Amino acid sequence: KKENMKSKRNRPRSIIGVTSFLLLLLFLVCERTLSLEVKWTPSASSENEPPLPLSMNQRQQLLQLEQTINSSDDPNATVEKIAAANDMSPQDLVNMLSKNRHDLESGAAAADGGGAAGRPPRNVLGELWSLVLTIVGVLGKYARANPRQCGMIASLLFLAFYVMVTAPRTGLVLSKQASLLSHGHSTMWKPPAEYLDGYLSSDYFERRRWGEYSFDAEDGAQLVLTKKLQDDIVGMDEDEMTWEKVGRKASKKYGKKMSVFATYRKHISLEPFLDDEDDEENENDQSEVTKLLYNAASTILSSRRLTEFASPALQWRGPSETGLLVVKRMGDWKRYGIQPLQVVHEGDGVLLFGSLTGGHFDGLLRFSIDKDEEGVVVSTSLIVPTKGRKPNKKITETMLTSLTNSITASATTEAKQNLARRLQTHGFKKKFENFTTKKRHILAEKERLNEEMAKTRQRRWMRGYSNASAGGYRPSKDRMRSPNNC
Repeated sequence: KKENMKSKRNRPRSIIGVTSFLLLLLFLVCERTLSLEVKWTPSASSENEPPLPLSMNQRQQLLQLEQTINSSDDPNATVEKIAAANDMSPQDLVNMLSKNRHDLESGAAAADGGGAAGRPPRNVLGELWSLVLTIVGVLGKYARANPRQCGMIASLLFLAFYVMVTAPRTGLVLSKQASLLSHGHSTMWKPPAEYLDGYLSSDYFERRRWGEYSFDAEDGAQLVLTKKLQDDIVGMDEDEMTWEKVGRKASKKYGKKMSVFATYRKHISLEPFLDDEDDEENENDQSEVTKLLYNAASTILSSRRLTEFASPALQWRGPSETGLLVVKRMGDWKRYGIQPLQVVHEGDGVLLFGSLTGGHFDGLLRFSIDKDEEGVVVSTSLIVPTKGRKPNKKITETMLTSLTNSITASATTEAKQNLARRLQTHGFKKKFENFTTKKRHILAEKERLNEEMAKTRQRRWMRGYSNASAGGYRPSKDRMRSPNNC
């Protein structure tokens, strides 16, 4: 309690001390302001009016000086001290400040801003240039006083400016090829499509060759993709990830040139395309829908729409024969890695890519489409040869899962669009057939009525004089016309 009372008592003293310090600072500022050289002009109106400065900046300083005097504790003493410092009487100083304030107020209130007492236009460029010079001077003094800190700050500013300019254009490239400090082509942020297209069309990418432990031809790929391995891939579990390392026992089964392979398979269901009510029609349409899905998935592979519905962490860019696969957390510092690939084999529902130099893994990336009794199965496999670089297991799982899910989603969407076009075309065709049939029926009915009417009129005409309108009978339903009107 005593300590709280002492702190409460000391608060007014601290406030008084701070206030006195601020007043002393204002007094020093006033003395510094009065020490400036001022060029005075004699008054042109009368001898009683005090002279005023030539510069508008000096007039503004006089206005600030008057405000400082009014806000001080003892304005009279402050006026006397300032007048004595400038060899003036206090009354002359008061008159000069009043005249200066009156001129500035009248000049600001004038509509046109002209006149001798009006405020002249501001030189914005001059003020900006003076501000720049002031900043440069302050920075120069700080650099001379603290050279190390200034160099560090300048380096950080240059780095920030470089990142701001480069990141939107390239994603801030960390490296372009594998080395002791890098696994391969990597960027800090996701590279834009323009950068990937420029990289694919550059001479640097055209000089890319097959990886050291990759497969440079279809024959070399067939040595690894044996018939036994392809059959096992087809028979693997669906909607699950299969990761297997080839050891001594498995080397006889799959071949000695393969180290690791991973596969993810996903089944495309036919339920969204079939009607639950008509079972007989579903049996007939199941083969048609399966063929439609298979053709849609083949179209997705041939058009290279591999990451159309993938997550933002995965991106494919490239023409038909070559391409770039961008995977997050595969590059340096767990950032974006760019893997160059080239087509090794394509056909019969299989698309096979081989790795090129400058990437993050060696081997084959295989996409396949298979038919079964329940629909279509899409599988994506990564085959790494012996002594080849393989990506992390988690990254491999994410890559294969995202690619397979994206292809299945694209194939389903493509099949639904094709089916909708077929149904729409069939609907228009049926509607047109109904319209033409109805029109033929209407024309036939009109013809029948016309024939009945012609027979009735013919009977009346044959009765002769008993019918007064018998002479108007015409089978064509046109009445008799005068020769003058023909």
